[in-house]
Amino acid sequence: MKKALSFLLCLIMVFGLSAPAFAADESSLPTIYLSGKANTPIYMGDGTLASNPDHLDRAGYIKEAAGPVLEELAVALLTDDYSAYVDSLVNATAPIYEDLILDSDGNAQFGTHINWDYRTAGIDKNAKTIHFYYDWRLSPMEIADQLDVFIERVLKATGKDGVNIHCRCMGSNFAMTYIAKSYNNYYDHPFRVRNIMLNTSGLAGYLTFEALVSGSVEISPDAVDRFVYDYLNGGELIEDPVTASLVVTLISLFNYAKVLGLGTDFVSDIFNRIAPELMPKLALCCYGGYLSYWSMVSDKYYDKAKAIVFSTAELQEEYKVFIEKIDAYHEFMADTNEETGKPLYEELLLELKEKEVGIAVVAKYGSPCVPLFADSEITGDVRGTVTGFSFGAVGTNVGTVFSDEYLALAEANGTLKYISPDKTVDASTGLFRDTTWFIKNIKHDNFPAIFNVIFEKFCASDGLMTVWSDPEYPQYFDLVDGKVVIDDGSDAEDTSWTKNPFALLIRLFTALFNKLRSVFFK
Repeated sequence: MKKALSFLLCLIMVFGLSAPAFAADESSLPTIYLSGKANTPIYMGDGTLASNPDHLDRAGYIKEAAGPVLEELAVALLTDDYSAYVDSLVNATAPIYEDLILDSDGNAQFGTHINWDYRTAGIDKNAKTIHFYYDWRLSPMEIADQLDVFIERVLKATGKDGVNIHCRCMGSNFAMTYIAKSYNNYYDHPFRVRNIMLNTSGLAGYLTFEALVSGSVEISPDAVDRFVYDYLNGGELIEDPVTASLVVTLISLFNYAKVLGLGTDFVSDIFNRIAPELMPKLALCCYGGYLSYWSMVSDKYYDKAKAIVFSTAELQEEYKVFIEKIDAYHEFMADTNEETGKPLYEELLLELKEKEVGIAVVAKYGSPCVPLFADSEITGDVRGTVTGFSFGAVGTNVGTVFSDEYLALAEANGTLKYISPDKTVDASTGLFRDTTWFIKNIKHDNFPAIFNVIFEKFCASDGLMTVWSDPEYPQYFDLVDGKVVIDDGSDAEDTSWTKNPFALLIRLFTALFNKLRSVFFK
């Protein structure tokens, strides 16, 4: 009996020492929330708002800048000399970003800053969710240390022993860097994170950015067709629905006639050929001039992107400190473990799960991605694919569904329940298949409050809530007329018109007729 009691005490001590220390009432722990970059404005040294490319009138800018750029492109195509074209692109782009770009050491310039201080900001000790704001241009390694100081202040103000963390988009890169540092004893206190929600996370990379900076652009004609159909029909670029319909139909006809592919291949080849000349000038005067964006270049493209953007000995010397900072993040979080084949952040997440840290994931699907990279046809949310956001869930190309054979195999394997009602996503292959929620027909920048509710319930359950726990919060949701509803698969899109030349011709003549009518019979 004494031996049994001794053995039981040993087990309690072992597991007690290996698991993180948390408050007894874990459901009441405060949640620290890190949003994406768009929610934290940058101010100039004089207190005025810095110009922000996110607020740019894209349609107006394209109209203004297109002329000179296209003129130089025409000359380049005739002469095969793209130097003037590269300069015209840089000249059109650099002024938009010049307020926000970091210096060559990766530090803020011109007194730019955020109007919030992690060391002095007020803390509402009764709030369920407490926002942490950060300068999204900087390195996640630096911001992680700021977050640690802020969390220490939150714990002191609330009297709690731990926190939950909800992060979305780029905020995931910053939050997970703090979590990794804390878990690996970079700070002089125990690990204190109980539950984590990774909401449309940027950890797997920002595919459009990494394709551009690494000269790995791949433009599929089908991806262009689908993207134009979705993007123009939404009125984001061409407000006139008649003109938009005409452009959409012409693109689809060119694709059906196998002409569009000739153009997309040509554009891809030209861009990737001039990328070594273009990217050292263009990237460093826009997104490549932020340390944070380098945290969203996956290991697959990282070395190639660095070699292109910092292509000369002069640039490597000038940006020596900048490069050291982006390398520090990559080697700490994004590098691939050659033995397991997994990126370091995935290994960390799996280890945290083993330590019974609750991990919930939100991913989006139903929209085509920007057609500039391999796999951009896979269903996603314009910025990225469902596979990246969900850490491995399989997604079909937009406008297609899983084959009968795939569904039959899923049924035989017992994973049919993980497939979305519209048969376009298979959650069973994701890293956290029982705690990953999906929402379709929604763009990247839209974050419905329902996922805040799910995370609150997830935390209250001590991380035990799954997609099967409550029929009110199943694995798949849908955005219908601006409202989030449970997905029943009934609104699956009929894309047969893209395969039917007669339907396309009817659409074309209808669009032309409506255009003529709008001109002559106003």
